[in-house]
Amino acid sequence: MKRILARAIALGAVMCVPLNAGATTIGTDSGALSVMAGNVYTVNVLIDAAVDVYAYQFSVSYDQALLSVQDPINPATEGSLFTNVYSLPGQTAFISGFDDTLGNISFIADALVGPLAGVSGNGTLASIDFVAVATGTTSVSAFFNVDNGDGLIISTQPVAAVPEPATLLLVGTGSALVAARRRTRHS
Repeated sequence: MKRILARAIALGAVMCVPLNAGATTIGTDSGALSVMAGNVYTVNVLIDAAVDVYAYQFSVSYDQALLSVQDPINPATEGSLFTNVYSLPGQTAFISGFDDTLGNISFIADALVGPLAGVSGNGTLASIDFVAVATGTTSVSAFFNVDNGDGLIISTQPVAAVPEPATLLLVGTGSALVAARRRTRHS
């Protein structure tokens, strides 16, 4: 339960931060995509020139006359931007987004969890599998939708570990017991 709450809080922060991308750009690797009905196509959402990214949220648009998301419940899978650096379970919290089936996927988000330094460089944010519902040429676009709160959270300061209140309580209680014991020995 604590893990789920921590992820919800971390990703909630992503939704509240305005776009702060600077020279950082996102896009897809698909370009003009020639599709044939019934075939599955994987589109990767890429980030370029990321600097100290701690979390992100973005949206995707596609032509629903030609494409359908293969898994509308979990439209996207986590990319390698964060997991190449932080590969242990629980170091990232990924939300696969919401597919409205009308050509938009919103709230695809990922965040680092805990006192981790932001990630810099180029990489994949997410991958989405589409099924072609008709034959034709189309494209898939990734973008920051400011109206949805899309954007990047940048780590601007070194991250320091902060003890949890329970840890502080244990240290305080232990110190008080040691002090009381010393007083009883010296009296």
